[in-house]
Amino acid sequence: MKWERLGHRRNATNAHMDRASCWLSQGRIEAAFQAMAECEKVAREEAYATGYIMASWQLGQAAMRLRRAD
Repeated sequence: MKWERLGHRRNATNAHMDRASCWLSQGRIEAAFQAMAECEKVAREEAYATGYIMASWQLGQAAMRLRRAD
């Protein structure tokens, strides 16, 4: 990713979340779930609260569609 090459991990994560959101809308649920899980992990590591909240919410949306919600 362009942002990763430039050293902007948050921007790269945001771009990845945007892509995963599109996948969720397209019905590519498993791909979206995996991507959102990675985005959530990175946001947590970066202490990026907004990114963590957004990724967690989207991850939950994907989990519900995959029937993985607790």
